[in-house]
Amino acid sequence: MGSLVSQGFDRLFMFCLHDLTSVQSGMDGCERLLAACRNAGLTIAHSRSHRYGSVVRDDLVGTPDEGYELHPRMRAREGEIVVDKWTYGAFASTYLERELRARGVRRILLCGVLTNVCVFATASQAVDRFIPVCLVEDACAAFQTDWHQKALTLINEPQTQPGHKRGCGLYFGEVTQVEKVEAALKDIK
Repeated sequence: MGSLVSQGFDRLFMFCLHDLTSVQSGMDGCERLLAACRNAGLTIAHSRSHRYGSVVRDDLVGTPDEGYELHPRMRAREGEIVVDKWTYGAFASTYLERELRARGVRRILLCGVLTNVCVFATASQAVDRFIPVCLVEDACAAFQTDWHQKALTLINEPQTQPGHKRGCGLYFGEVTQVEKVEAALKDIK
């Protein structure tokens, strides 16, 4: 992580989190990560997901559905990027790539929910645009732990079978933890 920071690491905190109490640990991690990234002066980007006309069950969410607004603990501040997305990933239906490139972002730290849906899709879309991804695993969550773990595996482990060429590196992201990011960003300003 330290070498990434010294290389001008991310300058971005990609955020796509909504109010879902069943994934509270991911929200807590996102809140810590957001604070560390803001303190270090990184570019912050948030994505809000339109619901495609579907209704979110309040009994699953834990609070009345506010639509696609960001959770109050994670609201965007002035100057931070906010995109409204119509696709699972935050790049395909938004101007996010243009905004990031205009600000000189070369890599992203990624967090949010659901790991196996929007976060995974955003990671894949970022790599398709030649923007390396570092997913912060304890700042992400899914409805089930095994879904979260499967997404981490697909992002970070080689996707090869016996017989493939060795060393082809078929994975599309790194994975880290909030504590490591906080330590790496501690002296950056």
